[in-house]
Amino acid sequence: MSRVPSRDGNGKYRYDIAVCDRPGKERIFPTKDETPTYRADADAVRGRGTRMWSACDKIDDPDGTRLFALKESWVNTDRPREGDVLWTLRELLTEKNGVAALQHFLTDVTSGDAHIRSAPDNTGAHIQNGRLFTVDSILETILAFDGVGTVTDIAPARTGSKWPASSLGNVPNVDLSSAGGTLRIGKILGEHRVHHRIVFEEVGTLIHELKAFYDIFIALRDEIVAPRAMFSVQHIHGDVSCSDILLFRAPYGRARGLLVDLEYAKDITNKTAPHEFRTGTRDFMAVEVRESEYLFDPPDAGDSSDSIMLPPFRHNCLHDVESTWWIALWTTYVLAPVVPSEQDVHLFHQLFPPPHTLAPRTSGLGPSLIRGHSLLKRRPEQNRPIFDVLYKWRYNLYMAYSNLEKNRIEEGRLDESIFEHVYDEALSHLDPLLARLEKDELGSMQLVHMQFSAPGKSKKARHD
Repeated sequence: MSRVPSRDGNGKYRYDIAVCDRPGKERIFPTKDETPTYRADADAVRGRGTRMWSACDKIDDPDGTRLFALKESWVNTDRPREGDVLWTLRELLTEKNGVAALQHFLTDVTSGDAHIRSAPDNTGAHIQNGRLFTVDSILETILAFDGVGTVTDIAPARTGSKWPASSLGNVPNVDLSSAGGTLRIGKILGEHRVHHRIVFEEVGTLIHELKAFYDIFIALRDEIVAPRAMFSVQHIHGDVSCSDILLFRAPYGRARGLLVDLEYAKDITNKTAPHEFRTGTRDFMAVEVRESEYLFDPPDAGDSSDSIMLPPFRHNCLHDVESTWWIALWTTYVLAPVVPSEQDVHLFHQLFPPPHTLAPRTSGLGPSLIRGHSLLKRRPEQNRPIFDVLYKWRYNLYMAYSNLEKNRIEEGRLDESIFEHVYDEALSHLDPLLARLEKDELGSMQLVHMQFSAPGKSKKARHD
């Protein structure tokens, strides 16, 4: 990356960012804006050290008439890169005749790990000097060894204010035969990361920056199609949040929703994939994922689940769909045609407590059907048609979880045929809602973006 003066002569700077793919071909992408953005008014920095830029191709388009989205992030060194995940999905979906679904994913142009003076830009030189520690040298103090070639009961390391939780509900074993007798200390005390860059053709608008409910629910409806396609080839997204859903307006054709940020996507047939840790954004995380356990036991299950060997908890596609439901619910509060009432603000903080507080998130979906019913019946009046649809969709999700749990307890396995219907049920709610919003004034009404302050502080509306 090199800094260059602005073409406008305004004293500000732009950047020429080099992206070098694996064959070693380097392409230069000058940034279009003085500050890193996905759009001119989007947040500069997005989670996990991710930075987005509007950029153009210096060689093929020196005048900058065509924009690309350039994403910089710090990814785990042992995790597949996002471009590789997209390539895999394209191959699998093409083979399965699911090419049409690819329009709801980003199109990568080029990608590669960043280098500084020809050296990889990573954390290896800064975390334990990048050294590899043998298992034997730390066995007595950190690990318990079972004597048959696997390391078990690895104590989770605390990072920041969180304790990492495995999405399998237990600490995964480490096979010494595949680890070569060594274990990177980052596996225990922190993960090594590498600076990665990837360029996409589509420059879209994040869902929480949209100004009309019709556009929002186009993005949400199409977002359901993307994980449905992923599940058809045995993949799940694993980290659906409002920053992972874009609305892309092509020069020709209708706007369409895109599901992005696939670096945490999982192949559900691969039980040995790295980083089987809980992923998700706090406000949109499925309630089971948040607790790392199954919560929807049927009322008549009793103690039967204790009498059989049950599979461990694992993130599944129901959790991705539930995250989409939480995002839809969140938009009915945060984006509104009028300033919400004090009661609406109180309900919002019950469903989405501020991150700096210790208040637990009260589930509008969770195991307590009665509690969820009482919460969601007190919906914001101005968004009643949307809220009615979300309430019905919620019931279908609840029943899908209950049926899945019933099968798990009775047969000791998960009935994946239940997963195949959850997407159809979601679309059965969203398609009629879209048809109504297209004709209804609510669908095109200019929205006010509410910035809900912590309880006890005044709320603010953002007009932009």
